[in-house]
Amino acid sequence: MKAVVVGGGPAGQHAALAIRAADAKAQVVVFQSQPDGAIFRPSLGAYVRGCIDRDDLPSLPDGTLAQADIQVVNQPVTRVDLGRRTVTSADDRETSFDRLLLACGTHQPEAATNGPGPLLSLADAERWRAGTDAGGHWLVVGDGIYALTLCYLLRQQRREVTLLVPGSLFLPDWLDSRASQMIYRRLVDDGVTVHLQTSVASQTQPQGRRVVTTSSGKRLTCDGLIDGAEPRPNLTLAEEAGMALKQGGICVSDRLETGVAGVYAAGDLVRVWDKLQGKHVPAGGWMAAVAQGRVAGHNMAAGHPRGPDIYFSMAEYYRSGLVYDLPLALIGRAQAAGDAEVTSAPSAEGYRRLVFKDGRLFSAVLLGDQRHSTLLARIAALQIDVRGYELQLLRTDIDLNHLLRPSREYHLY
Repeated sequence: MKAVVVGGGPAGQHAALAIRAADAKAQVVVFQSQPDGAIFRPSLGAYVRGCIDRDDLPSLPDGTLAQADIQVVNQPVTRVDLGRRTVTSADDRETSFDRLLLACGTHQPEAATNGPGPLLSLADAERWRAGTDAGGHWLVVGDGIYALTLCYLLRQQRREVTLLVPGSLFLPDWLDSRASQMIYRRLVDDGVTVHLQTSVASQTQPQGRRVVTTSSGKRLTCDGLIDGAEPRPNLTLAEEAGMALKQGGICVSDRLETGVAGVYAAGDLVRVWDKLQGKHVPAGGWMAAVAQGRVAGHNMAAGHPRGPDIYFSMAEYYRSGLVYDLPLALIGRAQAAGDAEVTSAPSAEGYRRLVFKDGRLFSAVLLGDQRHSTLLARIAALQIDVRGYELQLLRTDIDLNHLLRPSREYHLY
């Protein structure tokens, strides 16, 4: 069996390793556009600030794929032919496949010519590190984790920052008005000017500095404008191959298989089937990509010692990071509509919102204090019935491990 993986990011890397673990004789080929391999993108901000070293960025130790007898080709794939079951790389080499995984990640916008620009690659991070004393006034447009990360790094470099938020909420798929208000106050307290329900209407650059006219008619003069929209799925290959797209992505089963036999997809470009909601939903983020890669890779394998199929469940979804400088954990499903909900009062320590359905944790947002975050993620993933304990799950000062007793797990808090 010959498996081709398009994309050397977290989904692609872990899929290749899963194929090898489940099929010792399979021929596995990974095409990647970045010769240095995948880096842990959520840590780029920490690298810019000097909190970690460059050697801490690769997502896997150097040589991991080679040691597993996995062929790595440092060329992007430019064409997928589903009929002939081949891929063509940028050097015009054609490679056949029995199984194919599309793990193409996201589009990376072009860097600004007069400033730090985006922060999506190691080259971007080096550009940011080189501009620590540049100063100036910068505009960022966006409402998600990426835009807020850019704002935080710009303020750390003592730049003047204005954030244009298209709507009235931050992370609108996850956060309610109380959580958004916490972030808003943190931004303002740190000197960021925030304009809600505002976007860019037009921009000019008459004499070096950029003049931006907002949707409200306000004119802002700045030294640079950065698009802080969350990176978009890279669907070019799938579109050109004639694959069916829906809801801005490739719809896959919980086995991560597409509608084309033997073709799988994982990572930012997929919409995963969620049985509880009865629909396909996005499941982006680094940790989700790793989990999806492992599921897809195992199911792609055909030889020994492959066991039964495994599945990706949205109950296992977990994403953590920083929103500006506030720790954040997202568990379960975005825009979840359950039958019960509990929230904590926003405070200096943080804010929590838990949604339940049929007595089980359906979705959780933890902003600030992260105690019990791993435990809550496991309670959601294992679909443990927590009826009667809903309010206790908001507390961080008690041991809740007795809820995990059936799984024999224990998590420090």
